[in-house]
Amino acid sequence: MKSTISGVLVASTLALSAGAAGTLQVSGAPLPRTKAKSGVDVAFVPTDSGKALLDLIDGKTSVAAVRTSLADAVADAREEAWATHRMIKVPPTIRLHVIAGTDASATGLVTLGEPSREVAQLLAALRNGEVR
Repeated sequence: MKSTISGVLVASTLALSAGAAGTLQVSGAPLPRTKAKSGVDVAFVPTDSGKALLDLIDGKTSVAAVRTSLADAVADAREEAWATHRMIKVPPTIRLHVIAGTDASATGLVTLGEPSREVAQLLAALRNGEVR
């Protein structure tokens, strides 16, 4: 169940409290409502959920955006890896942080372990409707 997201790189500045300088790379589905006013730049690199999760596991990004369950995103990542003759080990610390929906069918951010301060601020802003 691959959900392909196409498009151009979307860069937004977010209105977050205590915004830090720098750009937060988010691989995966561009999330809705990503316009606001702050010091944290978010660059969405549009890709399907499998590639986004594989980038996260490989350490190429610190967060992946998905519009599916974590189980489906992991299955997509395994397919993506298998296509290049690789097998992946999914870290036990992988976490889905739901923004909308339920764990079974979610729009959310995936991290390895607890989210960084910037990711936590982004999650809070998205959940509170502060980012449009």
